[in-house]
Amino acid sequence: MATLRERWLESAFDEADSEKKGYVSEKSAVRLIRLISPRLLVNRVKQKVKEVSTSCLNEALRGRIDKEQFIDIYKDVATRPEVYFLMVRYANKDYLSIKDLQIFLETEQGVVTATKEECAQLIQQFEPSQEAKNNSLMTIDGFTNFLLGEDSSIFDQSQKNICHDMDHPLSHYFIASSFNTYLVEDQIKGPSSVDGFISALKRCCRFIELDVWEPDEETELHEPIIYHGAISC
Repeated sequence: MATLRERWLESAFDEADSEKKGYVSEKSAVRLIRLISPRLLVNRVKQKVKEVSTSCLNEALRGRIDKEQFIDIYKDVATRPEVYFLMVRYANKDYLSIKDLQIFLETEQGVVTATKEECAQLIQQFEPSQEAKNNSLMTIDGFTNFLLGEDSSIFDQSQKNICHDMDHPLSHYFIASSFNTYLVEDQIKGPSSVDGFISALKRCCRFIELDVWEPDEETELHEPIIYHGAISC
C-alpha cells in the first residue's frame, strides 16, 4: 500500500502525464521535481534523472521516466537523512501528527508554549500534500520545508530591518571581515575546514569568504565544494 508521501507524488506525476502515457520525458521529470521542491539543486536532479533513464536495459525506453522511477528519484534527491532520523524519533509512521509536532517543538525547539492550533497552522503552511493537510498530518517533505523555513531559522528576523544610512559607497563602511575564512593554518595555504567559518562567526565576523568551485567531473561529487587552489577540504 502506497504511503501518504507516495500518493502525493503519484498525484503530481499523473497531473504532469496529461496524455496518460505512463511516462514523462527526462526534461519534464526534472521540471516536475523542481516544481514540487524548488530548494533542490537542479544539477543534482538532472544527474539522477539521467542516471535512472540511461540505466534502462531496453534502449527504446531510455529518455523516459515512469511513475515508479519518478517516485524513487524524488525520494533519493529530496530526502535528507538528518531530517529523516529526526522525524522518526517523534513519529512511528511516515508522517507527524499534530501531537508529534507539538512534542518536537517543545523538546527540540524549546517552544514550550506551542499549542495544537499553532501546530495545525504550521502543517497548513508547510505541508505540500493536500491529503496530508486535510488530515492535519505532516510528511517528511512538509517537515523539511518547516525546518528550512524562517520559522526555524536561528537568525533573528527583526534584524532584517535596516536602521543605518546605507547610501554611501561600500568603501565608506567598516565591517568585521575574514579573508580566506576556510583556511585553518594561515592565509596562504593549508587545509580547508568548516572550523574556519565556525571560529569567525563566533567572533562576530559579518563577512566571510567562500571560494566555491564545481566538483571535478571525475569524482562522484555533485554539489559545489570549497577549497583554496589545489588544497581541498
